[in-house]
Parts: sequence; C-alpha cells; structure tokens
Amino acid sequence: MQNYITVGGRDYPVAFTMSALMNFTTKYKITLGGLFKLIGYDGNLKGDTDEEIGTNMLLNSSLTLEQIVEITKFALKAGANAENKPKDYTTQQVAALFDEKPGLAFEVLPLLILSISKVFTPQGEEQADGDDQKKASPAKAKAAKN
Repeated sequence: MQNYITVGGRDYPVAFTMSALMNFTTKYKITLGGLFKLIGYDGNLKGDTDEEIGTNMLLNSSLTLEQIVEITKFALKAGANAENKPKDYTTQQVAALFDEKPGLAFEVLPLLILSISKVFTPQGEEQADGDDQKKASPAKAKAAKN
C-alpha cells in the first residue's frame, strides 16, 4: 500500500511492501510473528485518530530507534520504486527526516500496521477504494474497514 509522509513541505512516498518487510526481517533475523511482537501489534488498532494510533503503537513497541529508521528506510525505497523513481536512502538521510519532523514516528508506525494487515489480507476481503487509499490516514482507513 502506497502512502506519503510530508517532511519540510516535500511528499515522500512510503510503501511497506512485502519486499520492504522482507528486507527488514532479514536484516534483524526476525520472523513475521517476531515483527508483530516487536511493533506491539496484537491485531487491533487502538485509537480513533492517527495521533492516538501512533502513540499507542509507539508505547507498545519494542523497536529501537535504529529499527524505526531502518524500517522507514526500506519503505521509502519501496515507495520510490513504486513510482518508478528508484532511490537509495542512507540511514543518516532517513534519521535526518525524523530530526526535521518531530513526531514522524507517530505517522510511520500506523502506516506500517495498516500495510501489514493489507499484505496479509486474503484477496477479495479488502475494500477497493482506488486512489482514495493512497492518501488515506490510518484512522480513516480503520473507520472505512469497520
């Protein structure tokens, strides 16, 4: 699922694709179940707004700062590839985005959870909203699912 984060007035495409998830779990030698535990996801999005969902995810997460930056780096690369604009981000470049926009982690983690649920939803069970999904916030996507 393609989403965007805005930092310094610039939109960055992010996509927590199977490739991005695979790269992250391979780098840290964790299973899918281990990833769920690491990010504190128990199958439910807790909160009604993006901020609430992000706060709850961070509070329940065991991710290190490095891991938050790395999983975002893989998603940024996948997002750029999806738009046919391949870009390799360095860890330092991605960390700088977090420095430039305090609270960015509160935006990224809900997108990760929603993307994981999309990747592992059997075909035909997800709603086809077309382009509306691209810029949908986690809270709006959650509400649409319910």
